[in-house]
Amino acid sequence: MKSKFLLTMGIVFLLFLQYSSTNAQTSNDITRLQKLIKQVTPNIQIEHWSIQIRENFQSSEIEMKDQITKKYKGIQWLENEKSIKGTLKRSSNNFYIEFIIIPIKKGNQKRTLVIGNFTGANEKSLKNEMLQSSIVTTFFTGKAKSFSCLKGSIDGNMGNDLTYIVDDFIKTFDAEIIEKVSENGFTSVSAKSYCFSGELTNQMNVQLALRSLSDRTIVTVGTPIITEEY
Repeated sequence: MKSKFLLTMGIVFLLFLQYSSTNAQTSNDITRLQKLIKQVTPNIQIEHWSIQIRENFQSSEIEMKDQITKKYKGIQWLENEKSIKGTLKRSSNNFYIEFIIIPIKKGNQKRTLVIGNFTGANEKSLKNEMLQSSIVTTFFTGKAKSFSCLKGSIDGNMGNDLTYIVDDFIKTFDAEIIEKVSENGFTSVSAKSYCFSGELTNQMNVQLALRSLSDRTIVTVGTPIITEEY
């Protein structure tokens, strides 16, 4: 089981590197994910969501830090030899913003990778208007790569019912299965969904992971891939 999980994560990492550029309008993707997964699993309790945006810039890491600081008042920075990390809590609804600035040197060329992480611990923060404004007003451009993910749970061990969830997922997401891994209460599906425009080079643009525990079933869904451990 562990070897298959590591193999799957290795494949996902390679696909992550191949992900084609897309527009950074990710608030629509996270809202669409929420709507669709609730149709598949109406009783799901969303416990975590994340939006990640990545883009390379020609500006230096110091210039990017200054630019972010101007847009996000009160952000706290922590620097080390490899990166600059800034965090900010934007509201009382467990909504957090994090920026990681990484200088990249390749020969004589210098670039700066900026990763923006927007995360929340519940659906209340997902509906927060600050989320919409925080993403829409970022400095990221149409060249950015974006990833949206939701994680939640359903009370009770679903057992063999994971198959039915997968079937409903494929139907509701208007998707075609590209890869599927299933073993001992764990199922992972990578698919091409016509509900989302972004895609990887193999046309995959949505993933679903299901894990049955003794008292609940963990559901994780992401577009174009799941960007956290499942």
